[in-house]
Amino acid sequence: MISMIKQQANDLPEIKGILFAMGQSVLTSVNLITEAIEMENSESLTMIETLEPELDQLQIELDAACLKEIKKNKNTKKELQYIWGFLRCGIHLERIGDLCSVVARHLKKILSFKEDIYELNEVVFLAKYINELIEKAIMSLVEEKNQLAYEVMDKEKTTRSIRNMIYKTSVELMRNDNGYVPISMSLVFICRNLARIGELSKNLAANTIFLTEGKDVRYSHIIDVL
Repeated sequence: MISMIKQQANDLPEIKGILFAMGQSVLTSVNLITEAIEMENSESLTMIETLEPELDQLQIELDAACLKEIKKNKNTKKELQYIWGFLRCGIHLERIGDLCSVVARHLKKILSFKEDIYELNEVVFLAKYINELIEKAIMSLVEEKNQLAYEVMDKEKTTRSIRNMIYKTSVELMRNDNGYVPISMSLVFICRNLARIGELSKNLAANTIFLTEGKDVRYSHIIDVL
C-alpha cells in the first residue's frame, strides 16, 4: 500500500513543486527572523513583508493545481486523500507565513528599544529550534522521509517548554519595572507565535505520516484511516 501511495505522489510533480516553493518561502522567513534577533538588526525583516504575498499567490496556485488534478482523472479514494493531504500542507505553510509576519512586526518594536534585553538570547534559541523543526518537516514532506517526520513530532513539545520559560522571565521583568511592559508583551507575542509555528511544523510532519503510511497520528484514538 505504501509503495502505491508513493507512486501517486510521484505522479503529482506540479503540486509537489508548488509545495516545495512554499516551503522555501517559509524557511526564508524563519531564517530572516533568526538573523534579525541574533544580529539585533531589523533590516532583514523587511523582506518578510514581500514574501507573504508571494506565499499567498502560491497557495492560490496550489488550490488550482489540485482542482485541475481532480477534474483531470477519475481519482480513487487514495488519490483524493493524497491531494487533500497536500492541500492541508499548503494551508499549514501559508499560516506559517502569516505568523512570521506577526513575529516580524513585534520584533521591530523590540529591536527599536535602546536597552539590552537579556531574554533575546532565549528567543534566539527558540527561533533556531523552530527553524530546525520546520526544515525537517518540509524535507520529510518533499522527500517522504518518515524518520524525519517522527523526529519533528517528538521534538515539537520542547518548544512549549522554551516558550514557557521566556513567559516566566518576561513576567518578572514587568513586575520589576513597568516601563518594560510594552517590550515584554511583544516578547510574549513573539514566543507564542514561534511556538505556534512549531505546532504547525508538527502538523506538517503528521500529514507526511498520513500520506505515506495511512496513519493519522494527530489523535491517539485514530490509528489507521486508509
